Amino acid sequence: MPRRELYRGEPTFESIRFDVAGAPGPSLAEIMLGSVKFKRPQDHVFVERGSWSRVRCVIDWPNVSEDSFSIPTTMLGSKQPITREMLAQEVAQKLVSFLQANGLTRSYETVRLLGLAYYKRVFVPIIALDH
Repeated sequence: MPRRELYRGEPTFESIRFDVAGAPGPSLAEIMLGSVKFKRPQDHVFVERGSWSRVRCVIDWPNVSEDSFSIPTTMLGSKQPITREMLAQEVAQKLVSFLQANGLTRSYETVRLLGLAYYKRVFVPIIALDH
């Protein structure tokens, strides 16, 4: 999907990928149903960013005002870092809310979450659309 100039090009550091076997990334529907078999689902994705307690994400969707939200880097009520699977679920929930709030009627089966790219001070979901 096209992104604003600010969120194009080489990310500040390596992106967090949501790889699954046989597809470029899971659909929002698959994530929300909990039916995804992620590669390395239990990886602690923010361990190398040890001092971060929360990360800010920006949803960049063409022709819609961007929306931002934050995600804790540890599990609620514990110091355990969140996993790749937990992060994907959190981002998918935010994307579904964003689509609903903006009247975007795409089927959640056709919106894929490929990963999160970090640009300067925010993460941006990498989204692909099936036709």
